[in-house]
Amino acid sequence: MRFLKFLVSAALTFALVYALSNQLTIKGVSLPAMGKLLNPFSGFWQNADGAFSFGEKNELPIAGLKAKVKVVYDDRQVPHIFAENTADALRAQGYLHAQNRLFQMDLTAHAMAGRLSEMVGSRALENDKMERRHGTLQAAENSAEAWKKNPEMYPLIEAYVEGVNSYIATLTEKTMPVEYKILGATPEKWSILSTSLFFKGMCRSLARGEMDAEMSNTLSKLGQTEFEKLFPERHPKTIPIIPGSNWNFKAMTSNMPPAANAKLSEVIDFQDNVTKESGIGSNNWAISGNKTTSGKAILAGDPHLMMTLPAIWYECQITTPEFNTYGVSLPGIPFVVIGFNNDIAWSQTNSQHDVADWFRLEWKDATKKEYKLDGQFVAVEERVEEFHVKGEGIVKEVVKWTKFGPVTFEDGSSVRNDLAFHWLAAEANPSDLATFYMMAKAKNFEDFSNALKNYAYPMMNFAFAGKNGDIGMRTQGWLPIRPRGAGRLISDGTSSANLWKGYAPYKQMPYVKNPKSGFVLSTNQNTTDASYPYYYTTRTFDNFRSRRLHHLLSEDKKFSLDDMRKMQYDVYGLDAEEYMPVILKRLAGVTMGVAEKAALEEVKKWDFKYTKDSKAAMIFDTWMANFSKATWDDLWLEDALNPKLAIPSTTMRKLNPFALPHVWRTMQLLDNEANSKHFDNTTTPEVENGSMILVASLTKTLADIAAESALQLNPNLDYGAYKNTRIEHIAKLPGFAHKLHVEGNGNAINATKTFAGPSWRMVVEMGDTPHAYVVYPGGQSGNPGSKSSEEFIERWQSGEHYEAIFMKSADEKQERLKKTIEFVNK
Repeated sequence: MRFLKFLVSAALTFALVYALSNQLTIKGVSLPAMGKLLNPFSGFWQNADGAFSFGEKNELPIAGLKAKVKVVYDDRQVPHIFAENTADALRAQGYLHAQNRLFQMDLTAHAMAGRLSEMVGSRALENDKMERRHGTLQAAENSAEAWKKNPEMYPLIEAYVEGVNSYIATLTEKTMPVEYKILGATPEKWSILSTSLFFKGMCRSLARGEMDAEMSNTLSKLGQTEFEKLFPERHPKTIPIIPGSNWNFKAMTSNMPPAANAKLSEVIDFQDNVTKESGIGSNNWAISGNKTTSGKAILAGDPHLMMTLPAIWYECQITTPEFNTYGVSLPGIPFVVIGFNNDIAWSQTNSQHDVADWFRLEWKDATKKEYKLDGQFVAVEERVEEFHVKGEGIVKEVVKWTKFGPVTFEDGSSVRNDLAFHWLAAEANPSDLATFYMMAKAKNFEDFSNALKNYAYPMMNFAFAGKNGDIGMRTQGWLPIRPRGAGRLISDGTSSANLWKGYAPYKQMPYVKNPKSGFVLSTNQNTTDASYPYYYTTRTFDNFRSRRLHHLLSEDKKFSLDDMRKMQYDVYGLDAEEYMPVILKRLAGVTMGVAEKAALEEVKKWDFKYTKDSKAAMIFDTWMANFSKATWDDLWLEDALNPKLAIPSTTMRKLNPFALPHVWRTMQLLDNEANSKHFDNTTTPEVENGSMILVASLTKTLADIAAESALQLNPNLDYGAYKNTRIEHIAKLPGFAHKLHVEGNGNAINATKTFAGPSWRMVVEMGDTPHAYVVYPGGQSGNPGSKSSEEFIERWQSGEHYEAIFMKSADEKQERLKKTIEFVNK
C-alpha cells in the first residue's frame, strides 16, 4: 500500500511539474507555463519596470560603435541620444527601441510576415495565411533588397539593426519581456527584413483605403444612375487641403480611355471577415507668425491611429554633428518620424487615397491555373507558403500570382473571391527611410520638400513650419496614374491596359507655401478640388473636422501656443449643427412616444459638444448610426436573410458586402426627399417615409442605451461610458487593457473613438529655440506594468500636454534630467 501511495504521489508530482513547466491548451486557448511565469527568480516578478536599469557604472556595451554615445534620460524616461556620428546614434536608438519595445517589434514583424502562428499557435494561422495571400512578406522582401541599392542609407539601417541585436544578445530568462513568458516564446534576431516588415505594417494600416468589391456590388444592385446619386465622391462643402485650382499642367492620363471596370452579372454574396474602425482621423496645421501672439510660426499635429499598449510611438531626441531632432519614432524603424529640429517642424496626416485595386480574372477552366490576359491564356505563378505552427508542425498553402498581383481568395468566402490584388506598398522603393534622415537635417521649406522626393507610401499630408516664419503643406507619396474612375470599383483583369501607368511626377504633386490665409491644415479631407488633373478616390475623406478647424483658424485674432493645445481637444460637432435643423424640420408635428419626446428635448438643448458627460451626445451619435442603418435596410436585410450566407443577421454590421451611403448623404436625402423609396422598410406592409424612420430609429436608440446601461450596471450612462473607449494590449492579452472615459467623436477635431484616437499630440512654436508640448497615450516602456504608461494615459485623457525638453548638448543641466548612461564599443 505504501508503495502504491508513493507511485500515486510521484505521478501527481510529475503531472504538476509537467503542467507548470509547459504550455497547456484548454478549449483552444493556450495557457502559459505557469511554473516559469511564477518563478520568483525569472518569472514576471522580474519585469516590474526594469527597462531603465543600467548597472552601477551606467555603461552598456553595444556592437559596432565607432565612438562613445551618451544618453540622457529626463523625468518622463525620454532618451536624449548624443553621438559623434549618425550610425552610432542609430545603433543606440535600435538598442533603446529593443530594450523598451522588443515584443511589440517582434510581434509586428511576425504578423506582417505571416508567422504569428509560430508564436501563438493555430489561432493565428488564418491571419498568417491572409498576409501571405496579400503578398505582404514578398513586398517586404523586395523592399529590403531594394534598400541595398541606396549606398548612403543602407549602412545606417544596418547600424540600427546592430543596435537592436546588441540588446537581444543581453537577454536572459530573467530579463525577457513578460509577454514572452506568458506565451512561452523567445525573440529571434532582428534583421533588415524585420525593419522592412515593420514598415509594411504601417502601410497595412494607412495605405489600404479601398472598397472596390462592396462598391461594385452596390452599383450592380442600384444601377448606375442611383449609384452616382447616392455615392458622390466629395462633400459639397469640402474645403480641400491644397486651395486653388490653377494647375499649370495636364495629367499623363489625359489621353487614356475611361476606366475599364469588371462586368458583374450578379451581386456577390460574401465578405471577408476583416473588420476595422473606418475613418480613424488625423489632424495637422500650421499658422504663420502674423497670426500668433509671439510672432513665430506654430505647428500642431495629432495623427489618429488604432490605440494599443505598448503605444505605437516611442519619444526620443537624436543629436549628431549632422542634426538635432526631437519627436516620435516607430520602434522597428530608425530616425524620428514626426517632430522638429532647430529649424523646422513637421507632422503628417493620412491622405486616405485608395492605392489598392482589385482585378477580376477570367479563368481558362476550373483548375484556375491559367487566366486570360490580352486575348491569351497565361499561366499563374504558384508560390508555396510554409507556416510553422507552434505545437502542430508545418502547414503548406499555394498562393497564385498574376501580372496584377496575388489571388487572395479562392474558396468562395469573400466578395474578393478570384480577384487579383495590386497594392502600392508592394512596390519597392530604395529610399523609403531617406525621407526622415533628410528631414532631420532640413533647415527650410526647400530642404523639407527635397526630403519628400524620396517618400513613396503611405500617401501623406505633411505640414511644415519653419524658424524663418514659413509655413506649408505637401501631399506626398506615389500617386498611381489611372484613368478617371479607376480603382473605385473592381477593375477588368483581362487586359494589361488596366495596369497602373506609373506615378504622378513629384513636380505635379499638390502643395502650398505661405498662403494668404496665414494657415494650412489637413484632417484627411479631399486633397484638392475636383479640377486637379490626376484622379484619386477613397470612401473615407473627412467632411466636418476640416471645416471646423478652418473656421477656428480663420478667426480675427492672434493665437498663442496654449490656444493651439486647447484646439487639439476641441469636441464641437459640426455634423450635429448641420443635421439638427433637418431633423427638427422632419419631426415637426410628428407623433411620438413620451420617452422619444424627452430624448428629443434633451438633444434640442445640446450645445453640439461631444463631451464625455453628455447624454445628448450619446443619444444623437447612436441615433444617427441607427437612422442610417434603418434607411438602408434594403441593403442590410436582403443580405442578412440570404440563405447562401449562413451568417446570423446580428453579425451583418461587420460582414455586409455592400457599401452604404455616408450619413451626410443620408441626411441630404432626408432634407430634400423625405418620401424617397429608400426610407421604406420593405419587410412591413406600411410604406415608411423619412420622418417615420427618424422616430423608429430613435426608439431603437433608447433601447440600445438601456441595454448598454444594464450591461454596465450604470443607470447614469453618459457618452464617455457608452462610447467605451479602451486601449488594448497589442497581443490582446487579457488584463492588460485600459478602459477610458474620454471626450471626442470622429466628426470632432478630438476624434477619439472606441479603439482609435490621437496617438501623438504635438504643438511646436518655432523660435530661435523650439518650444514644444507633447503627449501620447502610453508610456515609454513596453512593460504592461509600467507606471509611466498609466501616467501618460491619464495626462492624455485629461486634456493636458507635457513640456518637451529639447537639449542642445549632453552636458546641459536641468532639474528634469534624471540619468545619464554611455554606450561603449563591444
